[in-house]
Amino acid sequence: MCSQGKAEYSTERQAYRAARESGFKDVVAYEHDGHWHITRSKPVPHKHQTPKGRGAKPYVPSAAKLRRKLENCGRELRAAERAFKRVEELRKLAEQSKAAYQEELAAIAVMVGRLHRV
Repeated sequence: MCSQGKAEYSTERQAYRAARESGFKDVVAYEHDGHWHITRSKPVPHKHQTPKGRGAKPYVPSAAKLRRKLENCGRELRAAERAFKRVEELRKLAEQSKAAYQEELAAIAVMVGRLHRV
């Protein structure tokens, strides 16, 4: 007896002979773990064994969609670079105006100092 609980035969021919002796006409012999079994079930056609592709499929974006995403990322990157340049320019202007303000304060202090001396 096999682990499946079925009679096992050492060859395919022996399985068919045992089926004929038992009176079964339309039987199919199949191999399992190095020995043979017989069944009255018809074998399933190959086209019914292949997967049908039903159910959830993984999402695969189209090439056009990926191109658009890439173009948009490029535009966003260029816009970020322009914004960064603008911030750098504003920072430089702020430093220059701060230096000019400090110079003006120093000049005012000199003028105030002169007025106090008089």
